[in-house]
Amino acid sequence: MIIMKKILILGAGVGGLTTANRLSSNLSNEIRKGDIKITLLDKREYHFYYPEQIFVAFGL
Repeated sequence: MIIMKKILILGAGVGGLTTANRLSSNLSNEIRKGDIKITLLDKREYHFYYPEQIFVAFGL
């Protein structure tokens, strides 16, 4: 019997999203087989990409 490994990432900022994406890429076979589950948890339901705000300020 194989026990599923669970990875919890707290915070969906740039660091959390990068970590989740890298882990999911590197562990894609294990995720597909159901050996590993990755959960990304944040206090907000959305991600706001702050560097884009410079374009909004200048109407670009």
